Amino acid sequence: DSLIVLTTGGKRTSQALFNNRGVQLTDFVYIVIDKFYEGLAKARIGDKFGFIYPNGKIAIPISFEYCEVFKNGHAKKKKKEKWGAIDKKGNIILKTNYTHDEVEKILKEKYGS
Repeated sequence: DSLIVLTTGGKRTSQALFNNRGVQLTDFVYIVIDKFYEGLAKARIGDKFGFIYPNGKIAIPISFEYCEVFKNGHAKKKKKEKWGAIDKKGNIILKTNYTHDEVEKILKEKYGS
């Protein structure tokens, strides 16, 4: 099944996820719904980010200041200018104590990515 992200117009745009039959899977509450990577899409509500499944359900709570998409089973997350990483279940694999470059290096050494 392909998925479609529709955007409402006006002063405050919002997005919702639909399947290819036109069934609405989420409310129009998201500012951004990114592409799906490794089965999860980064999504933003207000000033917080998290991840949703293709069925529209929240996979990892919308609670991060910022996060990057999943790559090789993990995603980088940001909190107060420090970075860390989570796995696809939302478990912390690196505490949010590092620079972005340090997280990149640690993940590459630990996971080869």
